Amino acid sequence: MRRHLVETNEGYLHFRSAGDADADRVILFFHQSPSSSRMWTGVMETLDQRGIASISGDMFDYGMSDRATNQLTVDAHAGLIFDAATSLVGGRMVAIGHHTGAVFAAATATQRDVDGLMIMGYPLYADWREKYQRLGARIGPDQYGPDGAELSELWVKLNTSIEPETPIADRHNILMDRLSAGPLWYTAYAALLAVDLEATLVAAAATEIPIAAVFAHDDAISRFEPGVTKCLGTDPIWIDGGPWVTIEHPTRVADAIESFVSTLA
Repeated sequence: MRRHLVETNEGYLHFRSAGDADADRVILFFHQSPSSSRMWTGVMETLDQRGIASISGDMFDYGMSDRATNQLTVDAHAGLIFDAATSLVGGRMVAIGHHTGAVFAAATATQRDVDGLMIMGYPLYADWREKYQRLGARIGPDQYGPDGAELSELWVKLNTSIEPETPIADRHNILMDRLSAGPLWYTAYAALLAVDLEATLVAAAATEIPIAAVFAHDDAISRFEPGVTKCLGTDPIWIDGGPWVTIEHPTRVADAIESFVSTLA
């Protein structure tokens, strides 16, 4: 696994890459939030073993990327990540994203030339009231007291979404990615509030590129499957797993990606 820093007009973006940097086609991964490119490492390593190259960047404000100089829209943010990634690898891109990253991937497909799009757990809050209730209500700075009580509460909360068999090291990484985002961990959520999530899907479908929509059986976001597949005019792809499926079951995710990539011209 290689590591990279790319300078942009908003600061440095951090990337992980695997496989042949000169491959004809490269997977570009967008992570959920709050998380980082680390959530894709197991998938990337599995794909590398199968001869599929990939790259994943930390969004601004997450992982090892800088804090953005300005408050970025999803379109602008996704475009910066795509352009920085193309400076590191030479092949045609397939955009893939999970949760918040799925919106970034779809936005990328509407404004950049990509070979395909895969969205995993797209958060289709089509009704503005539900979007503000689910996203807006979660927005607020983390505040930790000297006794660490709030940190303990966060640890318990995160573990409710993690499978019991998940190794403690993976649990620690999930927690550390949340903490590394700092008190203002929610900047990507804030950007989603300004996005018409349904219109983004429709615009992606209008590009007529191949699109796959993947859903994990035990992920609450998968409840949006009927609306997502209707917007895209495609059938769903179901895999076993929950909201951290890329970390807990990377082979299942890699299988779905390899199958999709094999259909591309």
